[in-house]
Amino acid sequence: MSGIWRSSALALAFLLCACSTGAPGAPGAAPVAAKPTCDDDPWSAGSDEPLPADRVGDWRHVRTFTDGRPADMTVLRDGTVWVVGAGDVALKPYVDEERGCLAVNDTESRGRVWRLDAGTWRLVTPPRTCADSLTGVDAAADGSIWVFGARQTEDGADQPCAARWDGTSWAERTLPMEPDAELAAGSAELWTIDRERPTQLVGGKIFRHEPVAEAGLLARGRDGAVWVAGTRGAGRVQVARRDRGAWRRLPDLILPRLREYTKPWLELDGTVVTAPDDVWVVAHLSWYAEDESEPGRQILARWNGSAWSSRMGEEIVPIGSGEIVSDGDGGVWLADLDHGGLEHVTGGRREPVTLPAPTRDGGTDLRLSQRPGSREVWALDDQNLWSTR
Repeated sequence: MSGIWRSSALALAFLLCACSTGAPGAPGAAPVAAKPTCDDDPWSAGSDEPLPADRVGDWRHVRTFTDGRPADMTVLRDGTVWVVGAGDVALKPYVDEERGCLAVNDTESRGRVWRLDAGTWRLVTPPRTCADSLTGVDAAADGSIWVFGARQTEDGADQPCAARWDGTSWAERTLPMEPDAELAAGSAELWTIDRERPTQLVGGKIFRHEPVAEAGLLARGRDGAVWVAGTRGAGRVQVARRDRGAWRRLPDLILPRLREYTKPWLELDGTVVTAPDDVWVVAHLSWYAEDESEPGRQILARWNGSAWSSRMGEEIVPIGSGEIVSDGDGGVWLADLDHGGLEHVTGGRREPVTLPAPTRDGGTDLRLSQRPGSREVWALDDQNLWSTR
């Protein structure tokens, strides 16, 4: 039960007592008992306790989120896990006379922040205003935690915003654009993708860059350097690294055989940089089919310091996230676009991985995060969390 729920229940119980006829203990005064909450109310928050872990291979099921809807996560070098999303907050408890208990009359969805620290889950108070929705979280190289979301303005519009955790509270700021991607570069520096251009926000100033034609993804190298990946038409992938204030672009990855497809287009899904000479990109090529469907082929490409290699998969209907992270041992973990599952790419092989079955069905949009400097990887869908730890 949330703190808001308990406070509302106590306040309502107090009002019920205060409105009774006669003073407490006066002759003829009927005692009024506080109403219990309706435990089977459909909007109750549920338990914050993790479910018993079960394991398949390297992976174990850590918990099912019954107290909200997670959207993104990040893992710090010390093993702390941050998860952001949303949860329903009870607004107006009322007395259900038929059941004789307090029920919820109305709820609203608010941003929610979970943190796993030293084996214990805690709910962190979300940002005060930048919490109407929380959709992203990122940890900078210096350990700064940033969350991304939106606040609702007086006219009902969503205003993009970000907030940085200083250890005890949030420092909030409004974003001047609705970003397509976000990256935390430090305690005072953010990067976003705005209208296909990487945009740097430092100390209230905005700097727009154009190292690639159509930027779509941001990544951070192990040395903290900012990388950007983009496309140029349907046939080229472009990747650039920011080094000492200047951009250095890799040779373009050129895709073959595009004439086989009707009006093709290219979308980037994920990128990871394990070293300046080891860059991975996940994308999918889509086209218009005669039955008006939009099939695609997943592309997994790798830069080895001197040349690109790429492999195009079978025809699919893309449903997965395509996120990719290092496995800490020369390979990568990949959220497959085809069936929304997980693959381990190592030694030139792609091995499908079965995650331990949760008690509830989750989505296919897997989010992945690697603990820096280790082989530990975490996976999140819209209800469940897994780990190789």
